[in-house]
Amino acid sequence: MNAKKAEGSVFHVLIFSLPIIISQACDSLMMLTDRYLLAQVNPIFAAAAMSGGMTAFLFWIFGAGLLGFVTPLTAQYMGANAPDKAKKVLVQALIVSVILSIPLLLFSRSLAFYYFTFLRLPVEELPLAMAYLSVIIQCCFFVFVKVSFASFFSGIGKTKIVMIVNMAGLILNIPLSYFFIHGGWGEAWMNVRGAALGTVCAELFMTLLYIGIFLKSYAKNMQWSFERTLFKNLLKYGFSTGMEFFVLTLAFNTFLTMFHSFGIDAAQAIAITSTWSWLTVLPFFGLSVGVMSLVGHSLGKNDLKLASQITLSAIKIASAIVILASIGFLEFSDFLVRNFGIMSGSPVYELAIFMIQMLPLYCIFDALNFVLPATLRASGDTFFCLKTNAIGHWTCLFICFYGIYYGHFSPGTIWCLFILTLSIQSIIFGYRYLQGSWKLLKMVD
Repeated sequence: MNAKKAEGSVFHVLIFSLPIIISQACDSLMMLTDRYLLAQVNPIFAAAAMSGGMTAFLFWIFGAGLLGFVTPLTAQYMGANAPDKAKKVLVQALIVSVILSIPLLLFSRSLAFYYFTFLRLPVEELPLAMAYLSVIIQCCFFVFVKVSFASFFSGIGKTKIVMIVNMAGLILNIPLSYFFIHGGWGEAWMNVRGAALGTVCAELFMTLLYIGIFLKSYAKNMQWSFERTLFKNLLKYGFSTGMEFFVLTLAFNTFLTMFHSFGIDAAQAIAITSTWSWLTVLPFFGLSVGVMSLVGHSLGKNDLKLASQITLSAIKIASAIVILASIGFLEFSDFLVRNFGIMSGSPVYELAIFMIQMLPLYCIFDALNFVLPATLRASGDTFFCLKTNAIGHWTCLFICFYGIYYGHFSPGTIWCLFILTLSIQSIIFGYRYLQGSWKLLKMVD
């Protein structure tokens, strides 16, 4: 009885999700380290790495979102006491990984050039952003395979494996990035290409670790075959999630790139702000993965009360993260900006300070926009999440587009409009969750 009461509690959700949160923190640190090392050479390198990195992320986010749906799908099969089907879902995900990688390797560089040109990326930044993207896009297949395995292990409740693999990738990435950027001699060598190459090597290493762990401990009596029903199920629900992540990332990346049209000062300010914001956003993402797994498992065994309790506990955990992050953003904003080599009193400094001090509001709404949709996705209510994020973000984007190119809004005003959009979406997701229609859906038999 005591164990049952503990299930779904804050402690239970935190212990389950903490390895995923740590994993996402490792991803954040990998990104932060690359940008920090590049900023020490030249601040424009950090801005270019952000543009190139976010665009590469845009190209593979549809596949990563689709494959990420392996988590709730396998969780529901585990809850329904069908572990063999959970393994077969992974096989279908690996097949999808191969299919998705081919067009990215063939067309992404050409598309990126037109994308940057359309958004008027500064002339001095464009070749650097293209150089970063041209290298990092080579690891798209490794990313898809890694996401498939990470989602599988999260779905079956083995989140510590995900943490261990990501920590190993971080430990490898930091010295590799430094070496490739500086050539090991303290002088700039490969600059943005070096940072990207370090990431590619780390992604390959993590992918091989996942494969080795799975083959050693989970592949016994495994049927490596195409399963039509499971493949269709993954595509049916994963497609909406993949499209949701794609349109959301496209809107956000376009927003960041449009911000660069204000000039180099604004480009550096948004690069600094987005870097620190990701240190909180990615833990929210990790928590949402934990919620999808736990809620999916409870729905698989038809325990709706437990699913609701898990969601409430996750909101409490996210609130604690927001409070801690807000203290850091408000009290140490000067340190966070100056750490990127920006001198106080400069236009970059003033804008970055304002944007960072607005991040507490950003985090409050973003926390709700991660946790609540995670529960909805775990139940299969993926199309609603797609509609809400697509309409909200693209409406904001068109307003910002007008404000930047025709209305002559200030960078600070544009940043506030973006945060306002997040607040409206959090209200919509809250209403959908409280309405309870997600409890009536069923993905597995």
